[in-house]
Amino acid sequence: MVRSLPPPVEFTPPARWHQEPFEISASMGEVRLEGRWQVGRLTKIDTGMGSVTIDLSQAEFDDWAFFAAYRGSLKAFHVFRR
Repeated sequence: MVRSLPPPVEFTPPARWHQEPFEISASMGEVRLEGRWQVGRLTKIDTGMGSVTIDLSQAEFDDWAFFAAYRGSLKAFHVFRR
């Protein structure tokens, strides 16, 4: 029944889905993903000594669910949706 409702987010057409994990890395600096960007079904985030900020407000998703694997050491990883 839930899938019959309009999706709460935009979806990427299946032909454009990430076939490999989508990797985000900020070894020393800062990475900010904002606006329109594609969230893979498997997303790997590595902050090292940097920081990653992910804004899902306008992102498009490959599927209804996604798995984010996070590895970090000294800085931060932030996810938000306005």
